[in-house]
Amino acid sequence: MNFQKIKNSIYGFIIGDALGVPFEFKAPAVSKIDMIGFGTHNQPLGTWSDDSSLMLATLDSISNNKDLRECMVNWVKYGRYAIDNLVFDIGHSTKTGLINNKINKDFYSNGNGSLMRMLPFVFELYGSNQEKIKEVVIKSSSITHVHEISINACMDYINYFHNIINGLNKEKSLPRHLIYILSKENFNTKGFVIGTLEAALHCFITTNNYTDSIKKAVSLGYDTDTIAAITGSLSGYYYNNVNNSFKNKLRGKEIINPLIDKFVEYIEIK
Repeated sequence: MNFQKIKNSIYGFIIGDALGVPFEFKAPAVSKIDMIGFGTHNQPLGTWSDDSSLMLATLDSISNNKDLRECMVNWVKYGRYAIDNLVFDIGHSTKTGLINNKINKDFYSNGNGSLMRMLPFVFELYGSNQEKIKEVVIKSSSITHVHEISINACMDYINYFHNIINGLNKEKSLPRHLIYILSKENFNTKGFVIGTLEAALHCFITTNNYTDSIKKAVSLGYDTDTIAAITGSLSGYYYNNVNNSFKNKLRGKEIINPLIDKFVEYIEIK
């Protein structure tokens, strides 16, 4: 694997998250999308949310052989992996799963809280068979999201990403059951895991560069940070670059960089 692409994928995710944070819960077609401060969550410019914190917790778990649930609990209880140790924008299923140790199993528990932390597994599981991928995805997702819809969405994301790593073009990387997203115009962008995956793949495939892809993701409205983060992970890898102006505005690089470096080192010797 190309290790610079891995770094750009991870940063691509975090930048997308930070771009979306001020616009979250707002209606689609935001007129001007830029890296700004405050907005919905009243956070300073360049602040990323639970999406990146949970993804970084997963990086730490993999590269340092730590228990993933424990890493996630350290985030929700103590602000580990969060800027200023501040936890905000936590999903209901994630919160109840980590704090109350209660896992909801019905259809309505299919938020995108496990999908948002799958990126590190894309690289750790590259070259693995489907049985192994499913085993790891079930174990990870089920910490908070146990329903098969969530698990299958995570599987689709990882498998699609593996096709991209293998050099297939964006459209041909889609499994047959997701071809419909190419012509789909309206997406459920309010946190439903399938809607999130559909929207992110659509934004990635229908744009031609990193910046346009994440801006398009934010323009869809509502769960802007997660959709832009997932989109950015794909675009950062595929184009092997990110928006450096946005990157320079990110907060928390003292948290991000050591975790990325350790993870890439782990993947190199794996």
